[in-house]
Amino acid sequence: MAELSDMLRAAIIECRIAPGTLLVENHLVRDYRSTKAKVRGALRKLAHEGFLQPIPRMGHVVTLPTQNEIDEIFVLRGLLEPWLAREAASKIKDEDIRYLRSLEVSVTAEDPESFQRSLRANRSFHLRIAEIAGNSMITELLASLLDKVHRVLHLGLISSVQAGALVDDHRTLIGALEAHDCKQAERVARRQVNDARAMIEPAVGAYWRDGKIGLPLRR
Repeated sequence: MAELSDMLRAAIIECRIAPGTLLVENHLVRDYRSTKAKVRGALRKLAHEGFLQPIPRMGHVVTLPTQNEIDEIFVLRGLLEPWLAREAASKIKDEDIRYLRSLEVSVTAEDPESFQRSLRANRSFHLRIAEIAGNSMITELLASLLDKVHRVLHLGLISSVQAGALVDDHRTLIGALEAHDCKQAERVARRQVNDARAMIEPAVGAYWRDGKIGLPLRR
């Protein structure tokens, strides 16, 4: 069975538990048929990861990355992903290329589920490149950064088709990796991070300016 922290994290990332929701310990014990010790451990872990904000004598409220946090996320991605792509290009094997190609998912307005599939595939795509590059600590950090960005996409701040365009554009990077062209792989990865940043940052800024985060919703 999945850890409670993993279940709650997934629900927060996919916005099944919305930003502003107040998580109450006793309610979580009841809803997840868990224990107080396990619930407290899960809440501490998610607060440490930045998904929750403790509120004394009330519970934990689900956060949303601020404009500054999104900026910091993309600064880190801009440093890490080009380096990972360059390293992976020198080490990648034919079976890795086949796996990366298998992750292609086109997003269409006619198929709402395609957006969810594309986000899962996008996460697997980038983490596989990090694994090929051979740095486990960076892979773990990148997983956390991608989860925070995917929260924003799940909120619907940009259309699913627009978001899908961000995660669809993997063919050029795969081509550079397959050719073992380290410099081109680095350039493509940097461009893709910059394109994602240019689309997501203004949407997050508008979300906060419009005051969409209100009083906590009790859960």
